[in-house]
Amino acid sequence: MVAGIFKNRVLAAAGKNDHEVEKLQTWTQMRKGRFSLDMDDSVTHLLCTEEQFKHKNKNKRIQEAMQRNKDKEKKIKIKIVHVDWFTFSCTRNKKLRECDYDFKAIKRRELIKSRKQKEEEARIRNSLLGQDWINPDLYHVFTDKYHFRYEIQLFRNTEDEYGAVNEKYELYLFESHAKPHLYWFGAKLCQKKDDGVWRFRAIERTSTTCGVFKPEFEHFKNFFLFKTKHRWCDRVLKAGTGEKTDFSYTPPTRGKPVGGRLTPGLSYDECVKRNIETRLLFAELFGDELPANIQIDVAMTELLDEVIDKACAAHCEGLRDAFHEMWATEMPAPALRETPIENADAEDEASGNTISAPSDSMPQLSIEDVDERLGSMQDCEMEDATAPSLDNDEWWPTTAAVSEDLTMQDW
Repeated sequence: MVAGIFKNRVLAAAGKNDHEVEKLQTWTQMRKGRFSLDMDDSVTHLLCTEEQFKHKNKNKRIQEAMQRNKDKEKKIKIKIVHVDWFTFSCTRNKKLRECDYDFKAIKRRELIKSRKQKEEEARIRNSLLGQDWINPDLYHVFTDKYHFRYEIQLFRNTEDEYGAVNEKYELYLFESHAKPHLYWFGAKLCQKKDDGVWRFRAIERTSTTCGVFKPEFEHFKNFFLFKTKHRWCDRVLKAGTGEKTDFSYTPPTRGKPVGGRLTPGLSYDECVKRNIETRLLFAELFGDELPANIQIDVAMTELLDEVIDKACAAHCEGLRDAFHEMWATEMPAPALRETPIENADAEDEASGNTISAPSDSMPQLSIEDVDERLGSMQDCEMEDATAPSLDNDEWWPTTAAVSEDLTMQDW
């Protein structure tokens, strides 16, 4: 018995599909529904194929349905579904969920299926890569507590009969995803010629299996020492100071992590300072070319030193002029003069309301003399302030009978 699964529903088609129009009308009416040949306001479901929805911008009925769904005043929304929804609903004699045959759901299912397929292909590819190198599904690059990734590059520029050859070693220290963590050291060699393309040449994996941290880290440091002729702890102190036949390592700059375990007894700033001094000396003696960052730092340091020197000189000159002007306009106090006031007129002039400028015959005191005398005056004031207080009667000796018999101690 056929159930009325399409009751109160009006169906329409966006175009031709696997079913003829007569069959669509008959099957819909048998299930208490109605199939409309026109795209009117009563349509509730629009049947279309995947190809029709793919070119929806060219299909007028799909465009009309999408525009009607955007209209908030329209209470009836048109559900755009795949024609398989109609076919399977008729076959199973029950109305299936429209959301399972919505084109967004179909696209979502296709993406999930494609993603699973890509994950499976990547898993197979990584498994094959792990036979000669490291399986990325099992290991990642180790990062220490200073946030330094143990993934470094060593460079060397040489020449052969065919031209310049640029070589690069990529050193890695891997850590397992699983815990307790296991570690594995590995290195890659790449070369680049005049075409500017890095080409893989060889792989170095010292240990046949992964192990604990200490031996694998020793492999990392020994390989670094063998290629650069510098210890791993001296990577900052001796960066760029090796021979041209050795590989060189450039540590990170401008605040990026450089890792721990630097040269014993030296901080990072001290290592950088000594490295710059060494490279400047090499550039002066042997004509080595300095890196761009060191050239910029040296130029900025020289410019700042010049600006500071000019500013200090201008400031000192201004202080000197101000002091001379003050010294020329102010009259020194009588206690600070080299000679006493000779006559009363000069004394009146010095104690009066107006102060005249010092004459040429008056000796001038130096700054050191003024500071020394001011200091002595302050000491005297401090002694007076700290001296014990005396009553009025204690100022004059009362036991003395005759003033002629008074001694200096009595006074």
